[in-house]
Amino acid sequence: MVSIEQLTPRQRDCLRGVADYKSYKQIARDLGISDSMVEKHLRIAREKLGVGSTAEAARVFLAAEGEAPPQVGLINLHNLEPSPDKVFTHDELAGHEYTETGAADLDPPLSPLQTLSMIGRVALGSIVALTLLIACAEGLKMVLI
Repeated sequence: MVSIEQLTPRQRDCLRGVADYKSYKQIARDLGISDSMVEKHLRIAREKLGVGSTAEAARVFLAAEGEAPPQVGLINLHNLEPSPDKVFTHDELAGHEYTETGAADLDPPLSPLQTLSMIGRVALGSIVALTLLIACAEGLKMVLI
Protein backbone atom coordinates (compact mmCIF):
# COMPACT_ATOMS: atom_id res chain seq x y z
CA MET A 1 0.00 0.00 0.00
CA VAL A 2 1.33 3.42 -1.02
CA SER A 3 1.13 6.41 1.31
CA ILE A 4 -1.27 9.22 0.58
CA GLU A 5 1.65 11.55 -0.16
CA GLN A 6 1.82 9.96 -3.62
CA LEU A 7 -1.75 11.06 -4.43
CA THR A 8 -2.00 14.01 -6.77
CA PRO A 9 -3.89 17.14 -5.67
CA ARG A 10 -6.73 16.21 -8.07
CA GLN A 11 -6.97 12.70 -6.63
CA ARG A 12 -7.10 14.19 -3.13
CA ASP A 13 -9.80 16.65 -4.19
CA CYS A 14 -11.86 13.84 -5.71
CA LEU A 15 -11.50 11.69 -2.59
CA ARG A 16 -12.49 14.64 -0.41
CA GLY A 17 -15.57 15.12 -2.60
CA VAL A 18 -16.50 11.46 -2.15
CA ALA A 19 -16.01 11.80 1.60
CA ASP A 20 -18.35 14.81 1.51
CA TYR A 21 -20.99 12.62 -0.20
CA LYS A 22 -20.92 14.59 -3.43
CA SER A 23 -21.91 12.95 -6.70
CA TYR A 24 -19.29 12.48 -9.39
CA LYS A 25 -21.12 15.14 -11.37
CA GLN A 26 -20.88 17.64 -8.49
CA ILE A 27 -17.21 16.85 -7.88
CA ALA A 28 -16.59 17.39 -11.60
CA ARG A 29 -18.39 20.74 -11.53
CA ASP A 30 -16.50 21.86 -8.43
CA LEU A 31 -13.15 20.96 -9.98
CA GLY A 32 -13.97 22.10 -13.52
CA ILE A 33 -13.35 18.65 -15.01
CA SER A 34 -15.50 15.94 -16.61
CA ASP A 35 -17.29 13.13 -14.77
CA SER A 36 -15.04 10.61 -16.53
CA MET A 37 -11.93 12.42 -15.23
CA VAL A 38 -13.33 12.19 -11.69
CA GLU A 39 -13.80 8.43 -12.20
CA LYS A 40 -10.25 8.14 -13.57
CA HIS A 41 -8.72 10.09 -10.65
CA LEU A 42 -10.62 7.91 -8.18
CA ARG A 43 -9.61 4.66 -9.94
CA ILE A 44 -5.94 5.68 -9.84
CA ALA A 45 -6.27 6.76 -6.19
CA ARG A 46 -7.77 3.33 -5.34
CA GLU A 47 -4.87 1.64 -7.11
CA LYS A 48 -2.26 3.79 -5.33
CA LEU A 49 -3.89 3.17 -1.94
CA GLY A 50 -4.26 -0.54 -2.65
CA VAL A 51 -7.97 -0.69 -1.88
CA GLY A 52 -10.86 -2.19 -3.80
CA SER A 53 -13.50 0.48 -3.42
CA THR A 54 -13.87 4.23 -3.56
CA ALA A 55 -15.44 4.20 -0.10
CA GLU A 56 -12.39 2.47 1.35
CA ALA A 57 -10.07 4.89 -0.47
CA ALA A 58 -11.95 7.86 0.97
CA ARG A 59 -11.86 6.31 4.46
CA VAL A 60 -8.10 5.64 4.23
CA PHE A 61 -7.51 9.14 2.89
CA LEU A 62 -9.48 10.79 5.70
CA ALA A 63 -7.80 8.65 8.34
CA ALA A 64 -4.35 9.61 7.01
CA GLU A 65 -5.38 13.27 6.93
CA GLY A 66 -6.57 12.97 10.55
CA GLU A 67 -10.18 13.73 9.66
CA ALA A 68 -13.23 11.82 10.82
CA PRO A 69 -15.48 10.67 8.01
CA PRO A 70 -18.76 12.61 7.79
CA GLN A 71 -21.96 10.79 8.65
CA VAL A 72 -25.23 10.80 6.75
CA GLY A 73 -28.00 9.16 8.74
CA LEU A 74 -26.76 5.79 9.97
CA ILE A 75 -24.36 5.32 7.07
CA ASN A 76 -20.77 6.51 7.13
CA LEU A 77 -17.54 5.53 5.45
CA HIS A 78 -16.55 3.19 8.30
CA ASN A 79 -19.66 1.07 7.74
CA LEU A 80 -18.87 0.32 4.11
CA GLU A 81 -16.92 -2.87 3.55
CA PRO A 82 -14.30 -2.82 0.82
CA SER A 83 -14.81 -5.26 -2.00
CA PRO A 84 -12.17 -5.96 -4.64
CA ASP A 85 -14.87 -6.78 -7.21
CA LYS A 86 -17.10 -3.78 -6.53
CA VAL A 87 -16.47 -0.12 -7.20
CA PHE A 88 -19.08 1.93 -5.39
CA THR A 89 -20.83 4.64 -7.29
CA HIS A 90 -21.14 7.76 -5.24
CA ASP A 91 -24.89 7.24 -4.89
CA GLU A 92 -24.30 3.77 -3.44
CA LEU A 93 -21.60 5.15 -1.19
CA ALA A 94 -23.91 7.63 0.45
CA GLY A 95 -26.93 5.36 0.41
CA HIS A 96 -29.16 8.26 -0.58
CA GLU A 97 -30.74 9.64 -3.71
CA TYR A 98 -29.16 12.73 -5.24
CA THR A 99 -30.69 15.71 -6.97
CA GLU A 100 -29.24 17.29 -10.12
CA THR A 101 -27.09 19.54 -7.93
CA GLY A 102 -25.64 16.55 -6.10
CA ALA A 103 -27.30 17.38 -2.79
CA ALA A 104 -28.21 14.36 -0.69
CA ASP A 105 -31.82 13.59 0.12
CA LEU A 106 -31.51 12.96 3.85
CA ASP A 107 -35.08 11.71 4.35
CA PRO A 108 -35.03 8.04 5.33
CA PRO A 109 -37.06 5.65 3.17
CA LEU A 110 -40.70 5.17 4.12
CA SER A 111 -41.98 1.95 5.66
CA PRO A 112 -44.74 0.11 3.77
CA LEU A 113 -47.35 1.44 6.20
CA GLN A 114 -46.09 5.01 5.76
CA THR A 115 -46.17 4.54 1.98
CA LEU A 116 -49.79 3.35 2.07
CA SER A 117 -50.69 6.23 4.35
CA MET A 118 -49.07 8.70 1.96
CA ILE A 119 -50.94 7.19 -1.01
CA GLY A 120 -54.21 7.50 0.91
CA ARG A 121 -53.54 11.13 1.78
CA VAL A 122 -52.68 11.98 -1.81
CA ALA A 123 -55.84 10.22 -3.05
CA LEU A 124 -58.00 12.04 -0.48
CA GLY A 125 -56.39 15.37 -1.36
CA SER A 126 -57.04 14.71 -5.05
CA ILE A 127 -60.70 13.95 -4.37
CA VAL A 128 -61.09 17.14 -2.33
CA ALA A 129 -59.35 19.19 -5.04
CA LEU A 130 -61.56 17.73 -7.79
CA THR A 131 -64.69 18.33 -5.71
CA LEU A 132 -63.72 21.97 -5.22
CA LEU A 133 -62.95 22.32 -8.93
CA ILE A 134 -66.36 20.91 -9.86
CA ALA A 135 -68.08 23.18 -7.33
CA CYS A 136 -66.28 26.21 -8.76
CA ALA A 137 -67.24 25.19 -12.29
CA GLU A 138 -70.90 24.80 -11.23
CA GLY A 139 -70.81 28.20 -9.53
CA LEU A 140 -69.27 29.81 -12.61
CA LYS A 141 -71.88 28.13 -14.77
CA MET A 142 -74.67 29.63 -12.58
CA VAL A 143 -73.16 33.10 -12.81
CA LEU A 144 -72.75 32.98 -16.59
CA ILE A 145 -76.24 31.63 -17.30
